[in-house]
Amino acid sequence: MFFAALLGFSVTFFMNNITWEPNNAPIEAAYAHIGQGKAIYRIGLGATGIYKIGHLALLYFFLTKKITFSLPQILLYFAAQAGGILLCTVPFGLLDPAYAVINYLEPLLNMVVFFGVLIVFMAGVQIHRNIKGS
Repeated sequence: MFFAALLGFSVTFFMNNITWEPNNAPIEAAYAHIGQGKAIYRIGLGATGIYKIGHLALLYFFLTKKITFSLPQILLYFAAQAGGILLCTVPFGLLDPAYAVINYLEPLLNMVVFFGVLIVFMAGVQIHRNIKGS
């Protein structure tokens, strides 16, 4: 669901940018374009909310040992997550004549710390479990 929302954000942001012709546009059109941009940005923020909620549930099941992962599985999982995020955003940023790649990644910046802490925490718990032997 996260990747679908993220892909939806990228597609709508890209379409909004390439269809916008600022030359000779009335002021109302500029206000509409800005409003659409804000709505699209909220789609990106919604996608990060979905991601966080899902991973808090994953963390709960991991900590209660209802599911277990090895350290390589944890690292591979988060590498795949990062790859999927880049795959859903970077191609559109590279094709967009008006905006750079960072503009497509901007809604995701609020989850960088969350992503990093989650990786370190889950890896640390797994290392502790491996050392402790449980």
